[in-house]
Formats: sequence, C-alpha cells, structure tokens
Amino acid sequence: MKTSNFGVYRQDQYKKIIASPSQSKLYFEKFHKPMIEQLIKKLGAPIKLLDVACGFGHELEFLKDDKRVLITGVDISKEVLSVAKENVPNGIFKVVDVSKNRPQANAFEAVIAVNAMIYCIDKMGVYAYDSLAGKGMATVNFRDAKRAENDPFFEDCIKKGCRDITEPLEVKGKHFSLRVMDYTQRKDINRNLGKQAYFQGRQDIENFLTLVGFEIVSRGTYTYKSSENKYNMTEVYTLKKG
Repeated sequence: MKTSNFGVYRQDQYKKIIASPSQSKLYFEKFHKPMIEQLIKKLGAPIKLLDVACGFGHELEFLKDDKRVLITGVDISKEVLSVAKENVPNGIFKVVDVSKNRPQANAFEAVIAVNAMIYCIDKMGVYAYDSLAGKGMATVNFRDAKRAENDPFFEDCIKKGCRDITEPLEVKGKHFSLRVMDYTQRKDINRNLGKQAYFQGRQDIENFLTLVGFEIVSRGTYTYKSSENKYNMTEVYTLKKG
C-alpha cells in the first residue's frame, strides 16, 4: 500500500489541513497520561516510551518536560522528524520504515501510535507489539469505517477526488476487507497522503489486535473536529502483550 509523504507539509500546513487527536491535550489526558502514570507506579521511573509514526511529535509535546519519561519517536520522514526534534528537544528521533525495518525488540515500557494505523496496518501493528516490553502497555487508535459519525469524512474525501476502494488484508490466516481512501489521484497537496486504510467494524479491529498478539485492557472513544466533519469518531485501545 502506498504510504504518505508528510515531508512535503510545513508544520503550519499540517495543523491546518490534517485533523488529528495528536494535538489534543484532552486526548492525552484521557488516554496517554493514565497509561503512563500506571506504568510508572508499577515499574518505577524512568520509563521508555516509543511513539510509532510520530510525525511532528505533537502528542509528545505534552511529555517533553516530564523527566520520568524517556521519549523516542520514529517516522518514515526525516523532514518531519527534524521539526519533531525542535518541538521535543529531549527526545530521540529516528527515521524508520515499519514495512522494512525491524524494531528494537521488547525495549519500551510504553508505546503509542496516534492516527498511525492507517498505513501498512499489519506491519504497524507488529512493529508496535514487538517494540513493547513484556510488562509494558500500548495505546493505539482506529477510525471505524462503519461508524455513521465518520461518514462525512469519507464523503468529503470522495468529493475532493479520492478513490473509494476495497483492499484485502490477511493476518495469520484471517481475512479482512479494508475500506481504502486513495489520495494519489487528487490534484491538491493531499495527494501526498497516499492510501489510507480503515477497518470496517469494531469486531475487525479487535480481531486484528488479538491476532497481532495484544490483549485488550480497555477501549474508549474520542471525538474530534475537522473542517469536513464536526464529529470524527476514533476507537482508542489500551493494550498489553497477550
């Protein structure tokens, strides 16, 4: 599946064009912070945290002054990582293609991925799982293509030139049908978003996570606003190794 090229976006463009919970303090306080506090209480400080497909590192800015958390971010784009380093000076940032590069196995007590599970979903999931230490926890989110709240997002994508296609995904013999928004034929800058893939139903999301090896600790939802949709709904999972 064709991945994105976020390196063409300036940070101010990204913030204006791309809607993401990564910039939300409420999202951080609802999902990332409780997991981190639980891990520190259980394992002691400092803990090592990995942000998979961290982009500009916006979700990490809420942690940049917390000396109890040692931050690492990985992304495919060296351009966005140079900005992430400016945003989070104490973080370590590495160029990584999860479809080709193996992770540092069992190395992180905490793993987060915000709006990352839309590219190379199977590889992204395995990378997050393999990076996680045995007693660690992870938080990841998914947009469910079957949720009515997300219909305006898909309708707007199609209206602006995305192809709405279906692609298969097989994980350990289990077959999934993904709804894919193909941006590559668009005439605007967002053609650089490549193809974004979405599970069709909560059960598929949870089956996928289980097949990767995760045990689901909890599930919540988060709603955020974008220019085309006031009520983007994302499913957020806190996980541990099964």
